[in-house]
Amino acid sequence: MRNIARLNAEIKALCLHFGADAVSWAPNYDWICIKGVPLPACLNKERTNMLIILPESYGYGEPLKDLFVDPDLKIRHKGRLVDIPHYFPDMDSPAQRFQEQYGKNWRYLCVHQKKWDPKRDSILSYLNQVYTYLSDPFRWEAKV
Repeated sequence: MRNIARLNAEIKALCLHFGADAVSWAPNYDWICIKGVPLPACLNKERTNMLIILPESYGYGEPLKDLFVDPDLKIRHKGRLVDIPHYFPDMDSPAQRFQEQYGKNWRYLCVHQKKWDPKRDSILSYLNQVYTYLSDPFRWEAKV
């Protein structure tokens, strides 16, 4: 069971940060969608939509791990646009059920939280981690 009180507080923070019109979520809190999330300058787009799947026990220690973004992102690396590491197309994934709902394909971006600390972590802090990864995914890969 998800921590609904915590999720409502985090959704409120997301609405303040991104704008209430940019944030939507499932009535059962299965997912949160944020439109127009800013991206690092090294990518081929300034913004993307993000769909975050919320784990069953989110708010009680289960980290975030399923994130879907627009399907056409590329990164400038060594003077050319290339694919982002850990950015997967056409997977049999939870995102497939959202394609019809949003009228487009999603791509899975594999950026997992290692653990979840209720005093430090939130959906917004996870999005900061995603931004950091996208700023230099090749460096991130070297650490793994």
